[in-house]
Amino acid sequence: MNAWDYKDDTPFIPVTLLGKDKDIRELALVDSGARLCVLHEDHKWTLDLDKINESYTTGFGSKKKIPVDICILSLEISDKIENIECIVLKEKYYPERLSRVVLGRNLLNKFKIILDGINKKTYLE
Repeated sequence: MNAWDYKDDTPFIPVTLLGKDKDIRELALVDSGARLCVLHEDHKWTLDLDKINESYTTGFGSKKKIPVDICILSLEISDKIENIECIVLKEKYYPERLSRVVLGRNLLNKFKIILDGINKKTYLE
């Protein structure tokens, strides 16, 4: 079982985003309230991800529908590579303080995760 300390009282996990020619190491926010993983549009361009669909989402501090691209992201987490659907949020809609990678339930449900708030640790198995 892997373990990581919370950062500023918030659970983050180090991940590697795998692109066609470039990879990005990033601390990703663990968000069990997010249905899908979320990615900042800068990462979409850097990784050269292909858009597979367009959609709308709500959240991020607003009840308005926000246009998003849907991409398939290859992500390495805890020595496993997962291909997951992610929402790509454009810069103008991306909350300034939000991590550029948010791990939603479509990825989190593939693991056993323990958020130990008392000890400020995240465990992943």
